[in-house]
Amino acid sequence: MPHENQILFVCTGNTCRSPMAEYLFRAWAGPKAEWRAVSAGIAAFPGIPASRAAIATMKTRGIDMTQHRSQPLSRELIDQSAAIVVMARTHMDFIREHYIEAKPRLFMFSAFGPGRIDKDIADPIGGAESEYRDIASELERIMPDLLLRLHEKFGTLPDRKRG
Repeated sequence: MPHENQILFVCTGNTCRSPMAEYLFRAWAGPKAEWRAVSAGIAAFPGIPASRAAIATMKTRGIDMTQHRSQPLSRELIDQSAAIVVMARTHMDFIREHYIEAKPRLFMFSAFGPGRIDKDIADPIGGAESEYRDIASELERIMPDLLLRLHEKFGTLPDRKRG
């Protein structure tokens, strides 16, 4: 049974995109939010810190990601999440193949943004810090629409939006 208000962000290694989305969500939602955010990777090794560039990028936004540790995607995380938000089509395909029951709760992150276009959020791993900043900006542009859609779909809304 899915957790009533848990959102799961998924990428590949759980050191860049999905933790950035998780921590941005937490910052936008605020400490009293009804929603809990977690992240995982379809090919993640457990216990790896977020990439240095991801940590540095989020620090410029006043968000501390130093405590993040990667975790592999698991049946338990899938089962506990009311919404599963992936960064790329390959993540969606993987979850559809391995966790068939998750399909109604599965969304592309970009589909929440302007135009609701299903496109991959690029993987900045190993890239310049400017690539991480671009990804963080893209995630931030989409976050208000994601919060609104959660409210529309589930009837709850985090307590505030970052502004």
